[in-house]
Amino acid sequence: MLISCISDLFKFYINLFTKPLDADEKLNPHVLSKSTVSLFVDVCKEILVETNKGAVKFSNEVNFIDLNKKFQRRMDVLKNISTLIYKNSDDKFYYDPVSDSQKINQSYLRELKEYAILKSLVCNTANKSMVVDINLLLSLVDQVELRYKMFLI
Repeated sequence: MLISCISDLFKFYINLFTKPLDADEKLNPHVLSKSTVSLFVDVCKEILVETNKGAVKFSNEVNFIDLNKKFQRRMDVLKNISTLIYKNSDDKFYYDPVSDSQKINQSYLRELKEYAILKSLVCNTANKSMVVDINLLLSLVDQVELRYKMFLI
């Protein structure tokens, strides 16, 4: 059991910091909250300032892994995963009569799904050397906000 836990944690950390989500994986696009998007925008601006600190020429490009790590820390992804694994509570699972099995409550996965969607977005905008253009990311976020406002009219 201990060896299994250690190997699973090792695989998890490897995938968490290096491997982007598969493009074929279907994700629910209605998962993002406004607070997560605003946190993402703040992290993008912070990493841009950190990258250009002391630089002679201003650059809009940052490393995907650095951006991912900073966003991961700000969203407390590791805390959410440890809560998901180790927290024992009655509302963690619910019975699904259709599949006749226990399923995890979606409230425990909400923030992890938000992180996964934004990580996928960042990865899809990165070039082959895993460099991300922050202006491109922020313009994508602005487009989404504008479309949302248009639907409200």
